[in-house]
Parts: sequence; structure tokens; C-alpha cells
Amino acid sequence: MPEGDEKALVETLKEAHPELVEDARVLRPRRVSILAKREHLLRLAEILRDEYGFIHPIWS
Repeated sequence: MPEGDEKALVETLKEAHPELVEDARVLRPRRVSILAKREHLLRLAEILRDEYGFIHPIWS
């Protein structure tokens, strides 16, 4: 994500998926907070990966 696009990401995500996102905000440059109910977490992670190109690391 290019710098400065955090606000656009948050707004787009909230508008496109209001049923999944309870709250989303920019915390600081390159850092956002997205609040979702537990039952929507996997679907939201898939959307962030598939539609927005985010990678979710899984540590074992």
C-alpha cells in the first residue's frame, strides 16, 4: 500500500463490506485498526488478501 493510502483503504473497506467491519481507523502511517466480530474474521481476512493484496503471516 502506498504511503498515505491508509485513509482510502479504511473508507473503501467500510463502504464495500459494512456487514463485516464494525470499526476501522487509521492509527498512524502504515498502520490501521479493523474491528470485526469473530464470526466474520476469516471472511474479512480473505477479502483483505484477495481484494487488497494483504498478506497475513501465520506463526507456528
